[in-house]
Amino acid sequence: MKTRQFNLRQAPAARALSLACATAFATFNASAVHAQSSASTLVQLPTVVVTANRMEQALQTAPIGATVLLGDDIRASGVLDANEAVRKLGGVNGRTDLYGGREFSIDLRGYGEAASQNLVVVVDGIRITQIDLASARLSSIAPEMIERIEIIRGGASVMWGEGAAGGVISVTTKAAVKKGLQGSVSVGLESFKGRDVQASVGVAGKTADVSIDARKYQTDGYRDNSANEQTTYSLNGGFKLGDLKARASFSSDKQDSRLPGALSTSDFLSIPTSTQSPNDFGLVNEKRSNINIVYRLNDWQILMDVGQRDRKTSSEFYGANSSTSQNTQFSPRVIKDTEAGGILLTTVLGFDKNRAKADNLVNNEAVKQESNAWFLSSDVLLASQTRLSIGARVEDFKKSGVSPANSNSYSFKDNLSAWNLGVNQTLAQGLDLYGRASKSYRLPNVDENRSPSGQPPQPQIRPSIAKDLELGVKWTKGKNNASVRAFKQTSVDEIAYLYPYNVNQDDIKRTGFEVEGGVDYGNGWDASVALQNIAAKFTNGANAGKDVPLVSKLTLTARVGYAFDAQNRVEVSAQHRSASFPGGDTANVCNAEKVPSTTYLNALYNFTASGVGKGWTMTAGVNNLTGKSSYSYAYPYLCSGGIYPDAGRSFSLRAKYAF
Repeated sequence: MKTRQFNLRQAPAARALSLACATAFATFNASAVHAQSSASTLVQLPTVVVTANRMEQALQTAPIGATVLLGDDIRASGVLDANEAVRKLGGVNGRTDLYGGREFSIDLRGYGEAASQNLVVVVDGIRITQIDLASARLSSIAPEMIERIEIIRGGASVMWGEGAAGGVISVTTKAAVKKGLQGSVSVGLESFKGRDVQASVGVAGKTADVSIDARKYQTDGYRDNSANEQTTYSLNGGFKLGDLKARASFSSDKQDSRLPGALSTSDFLSIPTSTQSPNDFGLVNEKRSNINIVYRLNDWQILMDVGQRDRKTSSEFYGANSSTSQNTQFSPRVIKDTEAGGILLTTVLGFDKNRAKADNLVNNEAVKQESNAWFLSSDVLLASQTRLSIGARVEDFKKSGVSPANSNSYSFKDNLSAWNLGVNQTLAQGLDLYGRASKSYRLPNVDENRSPSGQPPQPQIRPSIAKDLELGVKWTKGKNNASVRAFKQTSVDEIAYLYPYNVNQDDIKRTGFEVEGGVDYGNGWDASVALQNIAAKFTNGANAGKDVPLVSKLTLTARVGYAFDAQNRVEVSAQHRSASFPGGDTANVCNAEKVPSTTYLNALYNFTASGVGKGWTMTAGVNNLTGKSSYSYAYPYLCSGGIYPDAGRSFSLRAKYAF
């Protein structure tokens, strides 16, 4: 895969410090592209930054562990959407989509069943994390729409508030950056009668651009009653007028899924493609609109992100359900850059206002949530090439709900805080040592605050608090890079479902390490690896010393690629996930019914008719090359059944023409 250079929106002179992503293993051989800093003669730095911390940061010297996936490499990889890119290219563990489609549950740091609720997903500065138990819809973001994806592991509540204890995934969509008309059309065919048609067109002038992306995806699915149809489109545009930049976008995502449900153990072993719920289905209709504004005045920046998300759902899944929800976000902030005496200081002061409401149309339930937060963060680069980072957040919450059908209502307020502290020391060119500590938090969501039907009202659930420690080393040289980080997290009052209520669990400790790296051997050969080893255990109560369910101790993604020439490239990859206890098994008694250890092999062939990003591209691939029958999720009753099978072997063929 070819090296991609990040096209950074240039910062003011005092802040034009930036580095290549040392951990972007998923770009296969993404090299650090060195450039002279215009801000200072302290160091020479490359031009790649990350923005998930709500300001441009030099990743090589930032005290965080992160992975950056660049849009060109995502498109060349053959993945179908942002969710698959995070899992297959970012090396992140994911579990089968229980509600149909491709929205796998993403687990950054070993949260198991509660992974989606401890991860914040951001698109163009706007949270798209849901207010219920549903996963944020990364599957609606097609590769053609992506400029980059940033995966930040570990607590991130200072910048993103509640629910960021596991980390944040930030997606930046691309603009029509080249002057004139540009676009692409692609058609894909897959196993199980899969059909995928995508089109993208954009036009850019000297100061403005506009683009449209559309997609239609259909499949009959691997299992009976698992057909899925998804229609997405987006419109976005922007302009630059002097020191003022503005962008606006609108997107629509409609998904119609049949829900095959869980299988008994005997049915999985004999007919893994079968279903025991032939009438279940789920419909989702989600619309998002964003406005992003940046105004630069000397060493000051004034930024504002405004977004709204409207969602309608209906389903037949353990009974009929129909709901609507609306989320709004208003996030102004200011950034000040200062350079004095060989010290570079960047300070960001911001405010987040979030509002959400949801109505369940079946049981007349109505809920409201609102929060107001202030956050402050400072980043200091000293002449000794030591970078210090410190930040804090305070947030007020109001949550209320009325559910006549369950004779349940609640109303409460909370005030929570978060902080982080980090230090990075450059030891040599391309070699950095960093450490960080942070505190994050999460509140119960709409589904978790609801009492089960026919049950007495449950006690109010307390917010969960997580504290992180992390130590890491980053190295990059030419086209080779590597990072190693060790981490520990202690979590108090973590929220999970234990029949029949959602509850605060006993204390949990997570310890482990992560390794990422990419090498370019020359002569067309390149390779990459991402490994996570994690132990997530209860530390007190009746289950002290037991493993947290649905957490695999070891996940590994490895790939080797060979380019015969500028046009032809092949790649073979492996994804391994170790065994875990099934959902709900906090006592670890279901040893015989563990979610099994699994290794999937995949292969890809890519033909590019032109090396300049235009013309024809052909991609052929096979997932689960050996046709292994396995599953990544199970929630059994009395240690039996409750199995949601993964898909079997599948083939794909895709043709794309870019102009």
